[in-house]
Parts: sequence; C-alpha cells; structure tokens
Amino acid sequence: MNRNPALLSCLYLMLAATLLFPQTTTGVSHQDNLSGAWSGTMVIAGDSIDLRVVLQATTGGGWTGLIDIPAQNTSGFPLTEISVAGNVVSFAMVGVPGDPVFVGTWNERDQTIVGNLEQSGQTFPFSLALSNLAVVPEITVVQVSPANAVKIVGTWGGLMSAGTQTLQIVFHLEATAGGVLQAIMDSPDQGQFGLPVNKASFDGSILRLELDYADASFEGTMAADGLSIEGTWSQGGASLPLLVDKQ
Repeated sequence: MNRNPALLSCLYLMLAATLLFPQTTTGVSHQDNLSGAWSGTMVIAGDSIDLRVVLQATTGGGWTGLIDIPAQNTSGFPLTEISVAGNVVSFAMVGVPGDPVFVGTWNERDQTIVGNLEQSGQTFPFSLALSNLAVVPEITVVQVSPANAVKIVGTWGGLMSAGTQTLQIVFHLEATAGGVLQAIMDSPDQGQFGLPVNKASFDGSILRLELDYADASFEGTMAADGLSIEGTWSQGGASLPLLVDKQ
C-alpha cells in the first residue's frame, strides 16, 4: 500500500476540490437548495453561541439533519420534526430539556435562515448562512436494526496517516425514529464540517460509508469491544488505512 506524503496531499486536494465546486447543476429544485451545511450563531443571555446545522433532503421527499453546538459539547445531534413549508424552516431537538425548536425564515437568494429558538417558554434569536455551496448528493436510505443502531450510533474519529502527515477524520452516525441510518463526515484539518454521506450501512460488524460525489468510501470492521472500527478509506483509486474510535 502506497503511504507516501504525496498521496495524502493528493487526497487532501481531491477532497477540497470535489466538495467545494459551485452549486450550478441543472434540475435542482427549490427545496434542494436548502440541503447543505449551515453555520451561524444563536444569542442566549447576551452570549453568542456558534451553531452548525446540516440539512439533507432524502429520496423519499423527507429530510434528515444534524446539529453541532460546540459550546455545549453537542456534536452530531439528530434533528427531528424537520419541516419546510414555503420559506419557513423548522426543526427540533427531541429529548433535550425544554423541548428546543428552531423556527426560521429561509432567504433562498441570500442563502440564510433567520429566526428564533423556542425553549422552555423562552425565545432566543438565531441566524445561519450556507457555509459552502457544494453540490449536495442524493441520499440512499438504508435501514438499521435497533440492536445494530445501539452499537453504531455516535461520533467516531481518528487520524488518517501517510508518511509524516496526518488528516483528522470524524464520522457522526445517527438512526432516525424510523430506523434509517444517516451519517455526515467532518475533516477539521480542511475546515470541512457536515459533509453528507450518500449511503451508510452497518450489519452489526461492518460499517460502510459512501461519498459518491467525492469518489470516496470507507469500509471497516468493528472491534469485539465495540469501541473502534478498523478499515480502509478509498478515494480516486488510492487507499489508506483508517482506525476510528468511539468518542
């Protein structure tokens, strides 16, 4: 297996270039323009708190989503009750005290969502802007059994090494109430967060993640203790070993 620094450099550039080309494809619907990674802030008690939200349209006409609130140690939390009615967008964080619900107005021209977080009877303003104009791929829905969901749901991270260079990789995996496995990927060293995974599957032992738009995939086997997954990251004909641990 080729593990020279030039290969990682090539991989690094492929990721950056492939995931950031402009959203100029034809046949993109009004609501498809909402799919993507959004970043912004909410204001609570005078403090500005960073937010990262990923919204993704699914093949069945529904939506999946995840939210990061770094200041509250919240990463890859699954959004539910996602609704898009005209330019009104709303989503909830079910299971969080106070039943937080975000309701905002989507400005498609400016690619912003501005509104309020409603929690415990209080209202807090928030604003989001599309953080990259990447083409968001179609998601293939794959079911996961309740038992396997318990094993795989969570945040998994590790370092991909090539020679003396490393690239941090993070996977966030969640299962919806309907048993659909969904995933996003972060590449913090590249400043990339909430990269959509086309297809995620887990059979109780083997995790497979596909990012077709980047010609990339990961396949790994979970350790017996369920705390790590060892496998291979493949992209553009190149392969590198990748071990991710449960965070």
